[in-house]
Amino acid sequence: YRRSLALDSTNLNAVMAGAEGMVAMDQPHKAAAYVEAYLPQAETESGLYEISGRLALMRGDYHRAAADYQHAVDINGRNLRYQEELGRAQYYAGMHPSALVTLRKLQATPGYKAPSWVLTLTGDCLMMTDRPVEARYVYEKVCSMQPDSSGAWCNLARAALAGGDPLRASLSARQALSLDRHNNEATLVLAYSMIQLGQSQSAIKLLDNNVQQDSAIVRILLGR
Repeated sequence: YRRSLALDSTNLNAVMAGAEGMVAMDQPHKAAAYVEAYLPQAETESGLYEISGRLALMRGDYHRAAADYQHAVDINGRNLRYQEELGRAQYYAGMHPSALVTLRKLQATPGYKAPSWVLTLTGDCLMMTDRPVEARYVYEKVCSMQPDSSGAWCNLARAALAGGDPLRASLSARQALSLDRHNNEATLVLAYSMIQLGQSQSAIKLLDNNVQQDSAIVRILLGR
């Protein structure tokens, strides 16, 4: 691929392929530096920005990934995968309002059927922007798509609790625990729900029997 690039310095496909080869050889940082050196030439080549964004995600550099995927979307806005990855990068970069805009716009695309992870990320963005009621409706859809997912039911329980519905939170948390009795987050949500429902003794028993006591959150709950 380097030989190909030497013969034609404008062949950015060779750069992308060379970077993929470096990743396959477990050299992601070298691949990232290689790609970044050619980004100034990629004014209309969305693929190079996509690879740069993917490498940034691998390194945990989420702000860089978000910027690269935004460039890729700006160049080729019809590529739905670029939009998915832009939303993911923005979320992990802590850009939750921006991620929510990206994901909502994506889901409004005619013919696009959002996978469960996109909906889950949308719900997470809504929770992070203090919109639990809207998040609850999104998580309910995820639960209908993944009825055997303990995590999906736990997310629904969290949203219901944050939205002021401890009874629904309790039911969803119990469903999560029926699928995975080791889901500690579901146990904590259930304990919070019990406290709000006036079932403090049951909450104490639940925490004593099902979670480690060396957690600040557990101690706060037991104190309450």
